[in-house]
Amino acid sequence: KKRYLYVALPITILLCCLDTNMSISNPPSMPELQLRMSKKIAQLTKVIFHLNNKNEDHDLDVQNLAEQYEAEIEQILKDTADKLNFFKNQLDAVNDEKRVAEITKRLEAKYEDERKRCLQELESVKKRALEKEQAIQRTAMKQIDELRLQVEELQRNLQSRVKEISSLLDGAASTDVAHAEALRLARQETESTIQEHNRRYNAMLAERMKIEDDLLDKVSGLERQIAEQKEAAAKAAAAMEEQKLSWAEERGMLFERIKSTESNWKEKVESLVEELQKEKTSARERERLAASHASQLDMDLKETKRRLEDAETTIKNLRSDLSGLREGSEKASSSLSSSLEAARQEKLDLEKQMRDTQMAAAEEIKRLKDTQSRTEAALQESERKLKEALAALDLSNADGSKKELELNDQVKQLKIRIQQLEATLANVESSGKNESQARVEMERRLADQATAHARALEQAKATAAAVLDAEKKTSAARFASLEASLRKELNELKAKTDREKADLEKAAAAAAAAAVAAAG
Repeated sequence: KKRYLYVALPITILLCCLDTNMSISNPPSMPELQLRMSKKIAQLTKVIFHLNNKNEDHDLDVQNLAEQYEAEIEQILKDTADKLNFFKNQLDAVNDEKRVAEITKRLEAKYEDERKRCLQELESVKKRALEKEQAIQRTAMKQIDELRLQVEELQRNLQSRVKEISSLLDGAASTDVAHAEALRLARQETESTIQEHNRRYNAMLAERMKIEDDLLDKVSGLERQIAEQKEAAAKAAAAMEEQKLSWAEERGMLFERIKSTESNWKEKVESLVEELQKEKTSARERERLAASHASQLDMDLKETKRRLEDAETTIKNLRSDLSGLREGSEKASSSLSSSLEAARQEKLDLEKQMRDTQMAAAEEIKRLKDTQSRTEAALQESERKLKEALAALDLSNADGSKKELELNDQVKQLKIRIQQLEATLANVESSGKNESQARVEMERRLADQATAHARALEQAKATAAAVLDAEKKTSAARFASLEASLRKELNELKAKTDREKADLEKAAAAAAAAAVAAAG
């Protein structure tokens, strides 16, 4: 429409110029000018309308012509494809000759292989039959030789027995009835032996004849089989010859058909070439007319190809994205399955850990109970030791008292000794005055001994009292220390038990929460 407007504008300008020239030569009035302008505008409107209608009609004609050309091109392509298919079928029919020749060669090779195989099998059957017959003959000859040797041995034995009997008869001419009976028995034994050997010989002969008959039957059977195989091979050869003849006839018929088909093809090809030349001439004309449309179609085709390539690129990208998503989903699925498996395993581990924790808690509680029982036993033992220490202290006090009593006894004994010494001294004084110095010395010694014993007694008493006090203090300190250590250990055990109990409760709660989370 813009193109036709560009055409209409110069016409309008030209009309305006003409009107201007006319107005310059003879200037009209305003109404007349308006009337002229309205007429010119109406004329221009008609021209533009006519041009627009003509443009639309031309576009419709071009589109219809392009559709007709496209339909004709499609029909030409279809006819060409049909003709090419027909030519291809005819060419395949020509190639059937080669296929028939190849089939014939294959069948001939197969027939030759089968014939060779039959001949080889026939030769092998003959060879096996000959070997079997020779083996049977060797076996029969061996048995005959053995029988002959046995017969010769029997004949030699018989001759020796006859000689013995003759000698016995010669020597027994003048013997009695016993010799006659022995001779009769010998003759009877000889006859029975001869009959037995004759029977065995006849049986061997009958067996040999039977074996020979069996061999003859087998040989005749093998000969019949060989004859049947020869007959079958001859029939197969005859059938193959007939088939070869039929194939030759069919091949000749195919050659005739191929020749006639070739002549028909030549005529048809010539006519088709003429038709193609005519169609080419008309097609050139149609191509020349449809060049603009073809260029537009080419541009559209290129644009379509470009869009198709863009679409293919987009599809490839989408496929790659899809494969990436699939791989990601597969990885996510595998990771999810592995996570699920890990969660299940973790659940099992937590359950096992909870069971182990429960078992450990039970064992720890048992151990704490054992520790508590041991602590109580140790406390009881400490109390027992304390009681023993107190008893030992009491015993020490008793020992001190006992020692004091012993010292008192010793003092008494010393006093008695002193009295005895004094009595002895009195006796000595009565003995004479010469012993006065000895008495004085003795009294001095006794006094010294008494003083020493008294000091020793006092020292022993002081030592016993100090030892008793020290033992009391030591026992009290030991008891206090032991009581403090036991109380401290008991408090530590209670605190440790409370801590472990709290830890076990926390672990059990965590394991239960993990098990619930894993199950969820």
